[in-house]
Amino acid sequence: MSLLNDNVKKYIPSLEDSDIGRFGIIEGKLYFIGDDEIEVKAAKSQNIEILDKGESIELFAIKALAKEENKEKIGGEELITKNPTNSATWKIVTETVDDKIVNKYGTDYYYLRKGTVVEGIGSLENDYIINYKDGKVLKFEEGKHKLLSYSDVLGYSEHLILNIDPRSDG
Repeated sequence: MSLLNDNVKKYIPSLEDSDIGRFGIIEGKLYFIGDDEIEVKAAKSQNIEILDKGESIELFAIKALAKEENKEKIGGEELITKNPTNSATWKIVTETVDDKIVNKYGTDYYYLRKGTVVEGIGSLENDYIINYKDGKVLKFEEGKHKLLSYSDVLGYSEHLILNIDPRSDG
């Protein structure tokens, strides 16, 4: 991931080439990637922030970029909470657990689909929800969320299925 590996040598000139992949730079800030206790302690002593190996580097990079000034750079589909006045424009993402909706994301959130190309990160391997105002980023597991919008002609509530055209007046 070029965003994480570019210019690491400028921060630590003596770094061996084999260790470059253990460090990353995001928006000009150096991070250590690893979980070895001694190495983590050494990195902390040099005021280098730590990124746990178990945490997704892709998620971490998106979190670092999830700011209002980067909205155009990252993009995503704008979500709009459904209400009586926007029957032809709403778009939400629902998060499910055990086939039950546990969260709905609308206004102020953007949906990034798997495969979206983000500058400096590359093609995303997961789906994400971003709120650029507060920097909140959520990664979705495949099959645990659904994008719903006004263009869907099938609506549902709990276990009731209705055929509804949101664009019709009657």
